[in-house]
Amino acid sequence: HTEPAAGGGAAGTAPPVGVGPYARSLRSLVRADFVRFCHTLLSDLTYLVAQVAERLRTVRAHDEAVADSPTYAALPAAERQEREAAARTHAAHLRRDAQLLHGTARTLHIACGLRSDDWFQAPELRTRIGPALNHALCILAGPRVHELRVADMAGRFHLRPGLVLADLLRTYARLSASQRFAEAVAGDGHSFDLSVLDRTVAICERRGSVAADDLAAVRQLRRSLADLVASGFGSR
Repeated sequence: HTEPAAGGGAAGTAPPVGVGPYARSLRSLVRADFVRFCHTLLSDLTYLVAQVAERLRTVRAHDEAVADSPTYAALPAAERQEREAAARTHAAHLRRDAQLLHGTARTLHIACGLRSDDWFQAPELRTRIGPALNHALCILAGPRVHELRVADMAGRFHLRPGLVLADLLRTYARLSASQRFAEAVAGDGHSFDLSVLDRTVAICERRGSVAADDLAAVRQLRRSLADLVASGFGSR
């Protein structure tokens, strides 16, 4: 999943120029194959976000141990060597997972932009897309995101969480015109949190990483979600 990202655009519109042959290959998939492909994307997203988060926590713990110079220096040489070897292996795994996460997030919003209707003609996709996106946002922009902060993520691990958030927000935008999507998001009783969505929008707007049309689409979706919450949807 490493194809180039599509740019902005309202939900259901034609994808931007630049997706090229990859877009044609997605369009040419028969519906059953497209549904299977999308299931794989959602599974990959859920797995990779969790993996990256866990690895970042481990890196943070190691960095903090090394920063405590006297204590770390007092460890036996063999133990320090063992820890450093484990840290190098862990960093390599994190770089791999980060690359896969970036590619999966990009591919997801491209697939949603190309064939948004197909997401809601398959009941199994309708039930998965909202919780998968909510879960990813909660990990990358939720109240415990401080646990994932480590120095120079981009340089050391090729990980740019802000870009992943931008691609996830584009996915919300691509599907935002659908009431079924709003209900899938609001009906998620585990990770749905309007404040996390608001924080993600604020991050992307501050960084200029998401087009104005997409931000407007997400804000309209946000109003629909708030109306659903006010009506008691998801708590029945």
